Parts: sequence; structure tokens; C-alpha cells
Amino acid sequence: MRRRSRASSKPTKARSRKAKTLKAVRLRGSTAGKETEVARLTRELREGQEQQRATSEILGVVARSRTDVQSVLDTVCRSAAQLCEAYDASVWRPDGNRLLLAAHHGPITQIESVPLVRGSVLSRSVLDTRTIHILDLQTQGDEFPVTSEYAGRMGFRTGLYVPLMREGVAIGAIALRRVEAQLFTERQVALLQSRGAALH
Repeated sequence: MRRRSRASSKPTKARSRKAKTLKAVRLRGSTAGKETEVARLTRELREGQEQQRATSEILGVVARSRTDVQSVLDTVCRSAAQLCEAYDASVWRPDGNRLLLAAHHGPITQIESVPLVRGSVLSRSVLDTRTIHILDLQTQGDEFPVTSEYAGRMGFRTGLYVPLMREGVAIGAIALRRVEAQLFTERQVALLQSRGAALH
């Protein structure tokens, strides 16, 4: 009887060890899941605070410089580049058959104007009144030869272009660029669109 009892206890102990191991794995998984969630919430809180600071900065500039449009545009460019993790940001306004540079922030070389033609991504966003987001502009020679040539010469790849709208008409555009081929996040796209809406 004792032998039978000892033999039957072995599977019970093994099951007990297995149950403890599974419980520990579940706890570790649960802890890892909680840590991931905390990290995500912390990141979103930090991004929200940064966006609030940038918005406050823009509103402060607007309040102090009601007649100094350039200060507002410069501040919008700087905050857009920082919040969206772009190498540079620029604001453009139409002038006849070209778009003229109105403000710029960042280290990438910038030209003063671009032709208002469909071969330019910037111009296309104005002509079609829509946001255009491209991973690698250096590979877009067939559809956007003007921008693709600029991208190869100046060394940028990803671009995000948002038209500035007033009463259904595009009155310019805001653009972000990156030197690496890395798309902007949905949050960053929405943020740039809100910056563009705040400009008119």
C-alpha cells in the first residue's frame, strides 16, 4: 500500500510543479503586458504634453505678433519638425505659376521656389487639395520628376505634404522631409494636418 501511495504521489507532484511553472509564466506575461501598456500610455502622455506646449507656443506668438506673420510661420515650422520627428519643415505660398518658400526650419538645403506643376509633389498637394505622403521620393521619377530630382540632389527621401485650405481653396502648403525612408505615423500626419488648419 505504501509503495502504491508513493507511486501515485509522483504524478501529483509533477502536476503541481507544472501548474506552478505555468502560473509563473502567466504572471511574467501579465507583468510584461502591463509594462508595455504603461510604456505606451507614458509615451502618449509625453506626446500630448509636447503637443500642448507647441500649441501654446504658437498661440503665444500669434497673440504677441498679430502683424508679424513671419514669426508665426517660423514657429509653426519649428514645432512641426520637432513634434513629427522630421529633418525639416517648410511653409509655401502660391505666387503666379510657382510656390514660394514662406518659412523653413531644419538642416536640409532648401530652394526658394518650385514650379506649380503636377511633377512636383508639393505642387500636386496644392493643385489636388490633398495630403500626399511618400516613403521614398528618390524613386518617384516617373510620377514626380521635379521632386525626385530635388530629393536626389539634396539628399532627402520621405516627404509629407499638406495643403493649407481656406474656404475650400488651397492657399499654400506645409511640408515635412526626412533623409531616411521612414513614413510618418498616423498621429504625426494628423498633427501636421491640424497645424496646417491652424495657419489660415
